[in-house]
Amino acid sequence: MIALKKSQVIAVTVVAVSALTAGAVAAAPPDRAPDKAPAAVPVAVAPYARAAAVVAADGTLVRAKAVSSVKRVALGEYCVKVSASGFDVRTAVSEVSVNLSGGKRVFIEVARSTQPLCGNNATTVLVQTSSATARLNAAFTLAVL
Repeated sequence: MIALKKSQVIAVTVVAVSALTAGAVAAAPPDRAPDKAPAAVPVAVAPYARAAAVVAADGTLVRAKAVSSVKRVALGEYCVKVSASGFDVRTAVSEVSVNLSGGKRVFIEVARSTQPLCGNNATTVLVQTSSATARLNAAFTLAVL
């Protein structure tokens, strides 16, 4: 039997978990490269939501709960990939709100059906942001109830 100190077991466990996590992120398929899903996205605390995301204007995922990625597909158009079990954009209740926009008047919409911009994927929500006259990039928060 090998005798190990408690500190050695903890160190080996931390290294193993770190290696497994890094391996899972590094193994992402190449078609996912443009998505904004950094390896260390802080968790969004949303105890009553199935999924939630805080998204920067450039499509960067700032905080997330059961959201695997965000991709800005065009000016003011974002595809949010929800990883919550059983999620379907056609039956889910999704709510969005604009984050502080520097005094700009920003309108926001969320699609309640599959969308070609998001590959007609039932687990992806299309969010659109605009001014009164044109699309524009804006930070937003999404909650799936």
